[in-house]
Amino acid sequence: MNAIDRASHIREPLEHLAAAAEDDAAANMARIWTRRSRTLAIASSVTLLILAAALLWRLFPAGNYYSGNFASIEKRAVTSEFARVTFTVGGMRCETTRRNFQANLRNIEPDRIQKHFVEIDGRRLPVKQAVSVGLGVPRASFDSGKAITALRRLGFATQEVPR
Repeated sequence: MNAIDRASHIREPLEHLAAAAEDDAAANMARIWTRRSRTLAIASSVTLLILAAALLWRLFPAGNYYSGNFASIEKRAVTSEFARVTFTVGGMRCETTRRNFQANLRNIEPDRIQKHFVEIDGRRLPVKQAVSVGLGVPRASFDSGKAITALRRLGFATQEVPR
C-alpha cells in the first residue's frame, strides 16, 4: 500500500510502482532477517549455556565436595582396601588407602574413649586418635566430627559409647 501511495504522484507510475514495491520488499526482508537473527542469537546463547552447565556438572558433580576445613575428593565410603583417598586436615593434605590407614594403627595403645569410637582389627579406638595416627596429623587441628567423617569415607563404622 505504501508503494502505491508513493508512486501515485509520479509521471511514470508503473516504473516507480515497481521500484517502490522492491524497496518495500527489501525492507520487509530486512525486518524478517533481523527477527531471525535475533531468534538465532537467543537460541545459540541458550544452547551454549546448556552445554556449559552440562560440562560443569560433569566436571564438578553435586555432592562430591565438602566445604569445611576437612575436605575429601570422594564423599562416598571407600569400598576397596587399595583405593586412594585424599583429605585436607588442619591445612595438611593427606593421601592414604584403607589398608595403609589400618597398618598405621596396628602398634598403638588405644587411649580412653570419651564419646565416639571406631573398631579396627578388633580394637576400639577413639576417633580422633585413629585419624591422628592413621593420617599422621596433630589432634588439635580437627574435631571429632571431622574425624568421624574421615573414618566413614575410609569405610569404617563409628559408634557412640552408650551412656
